[in-house]
Amino acid sequence: MKIKLKNAWLVTPAKENFTVSHTDLYIEDGVIQAEPLAQPDREIDLKDKIVMPAFTNAHHHIYSTLSKGIPCQVPFRNFMGNLKQLWWTLDRSLLKEDMLLSTAISAEESIKQGVTTVCDHHIGAYTENALSDIASVFEKYKLSGSLAFEISDRNGAEFFQRSLQENIRFAQKQQGSDISGMIGLHASFTLSQKSMAKIAEKTQNLPIHVHVAEGEIDVQKTQQNFQKGIIQRLNDFGLLRKNSLLIHCSNLAPRELESLQNKPVYLVQALDSNLNNGLNVGNIH
Repeated sequence: MKIKLKNAWLVTPAKENFTVSHTDLYIEDGVIQAEPLAQPDREIDLKDKIVMPAFTNAHHHIYSTLSKGIPCQVPFRNFMGNLKQLWWTLDRSLLKEDMLLSTAISAEESIKQGVTTVCDHHIGAYTENALSDIASVFEKYKLSGSLAFEISDRNGAEFFQRSLQENIRFAQKQQGSDISGMIGLHASFTLSQKSMAKIAEKTQNLPIHVHVAEGEIDVQKTQQNFQKGIIQRLNDFGLLRKNSLLIHCSNLAPRELESLQNKPVYLVQALDSNLNNGLNVGNIH
C-alpha cells in the first residue's frame, strides 16, 4: 500500500542539534520515505502534527507485563522485600506461553508510545531458546533492539549455567541482526567471584546489560562481600565493555560516576521503575 502523509512538521535529530521542516512524507509497504509516490492509495492530512524518529526503551522487563494489578498479600518493607515477595516469585513461574503473551502485549504498548527499539532484560522459569521466542514476537511487530537473559546465583548453579549459555547462544546467533544479544547480569551482589570470572571468560567481548546500584543493598553487599565498589568490580573482570548498558546507577558515589566518563558504556535511568519500587535516582548529568 502507498500512503501520503501531508502537512507534517518533520523533526530530524542531529549530533549537535536538530532540524525542523514542513513537508510531506510517504509510506510504501511499511517503509517511510521522502520521495513522492505516484498515485498513493491513501492520503492522510496530519494537520501540522510533529513527526520524528521513534524512541528507544533502553531498559525493559517484558516479563513483568502481566503483573499489572497483581494482588500481593505481603507488605514490602524495603527493596529486598519487593524483590523476594514479588519479582523473584513471579519470574520463577513464567513459562513459554506467558512470555509470548507478555511480549505481544508489551510490543503493542511500546508501538503505541512511539517506541520501536527495546532493550530487554529477561528472566523466566525456562532458558532454552527463551530469547529466540521473544525475538520471534519482536519480528512479528517489526521491533528492533537487544535481548539478554538475567544471570545470577540466586536460582542455583544449574540455572546459572543455562542462563549463561542462553545469552551466549543468542548473541552469537544474532550477530548483524536488528535484534541483537547482550549478556544479562542481575546485579553485583547476586554474583559470586567464581560466577563473575566465568561470565568474563565465556562471553569474550560481548556487551553486558546489568543493574548497578539500583538499591543501597547492592552497594552494601558488594562492599561487604568483595571489599570493593560495584564499578571497580565490573572493571576488574573486564566487563565494562563497549556498548554495555549500566542500569540505574542510583547509589553510586560521585567518584564512581566520574570513573565511568571515559568508559565506552551507557548509563540508563529508569524513573518510573524507581518510583514504583520506592527508590531514588542517580545524580547523573
